[in-house]
Amino acid sequence: MNAGDFLLAAQPIMYVGSAYMHPDPSVRAQRCQMVTLATGGLIKKGVVAFSPIAHSHPIASQVDLDGGFETWRYFDLSMIASMELFGMLLMDGFMESKGMAEELRYARLLRKPVYVIGVTQIDRGEKGLGVHVEMAEVPFNIVTTEMAWHFGAGLFGDSIATDSSMFPQIEEAARD
Repeated sequence: MNAGDFLLAAQPIMYVGSAYMHPDPSVRAQRCQMVTLATGGLIKKGVVAFSPIAHSHPIASQVDLDGGFETWRYFDLSMIASMELFGMLLMDGFMESKGMAEELRYARLLRKPVYVIGVTQIDRGEKGLGVHVEMAEVPFNIVTTEMAWHFGAGLFGDSIATDSSMFPQIEEAARD
């Protein structure tokens, strides 16, 4: 590869925000799995995507760090600032997530294009789970997670799945 090839390869990077915190560690693990699958689905679609949860959940569990937004705030906000696009995965806990709300406010402050992301199907692929995701840019006047949820639900309708509704499908696809 020469230097020109690297310039051609550079694409905008999307930060994939999601709900995470919950008192039950198994719910946190499910949320991590859901955002990991969704991020993989985006990458398969050609989107250069980064999920702080998929990155930090294993680190927090291995190094005995608190996985809450307070611990990761400056890391996450620095990553949002360094990336061109901001995505929000519609999932359980989305509207209640204080971290997700703060990340959205920060992305809007920085005038980042914002996208809602919905997982619409998970099935068994040749090399693991096949994840189908949809995404749509959010109009600039949508500034809260509740507004974003309703916008995404209106676009994706009944085909969108939250993490808890998707887990029987994930387990079934993994068994096949």
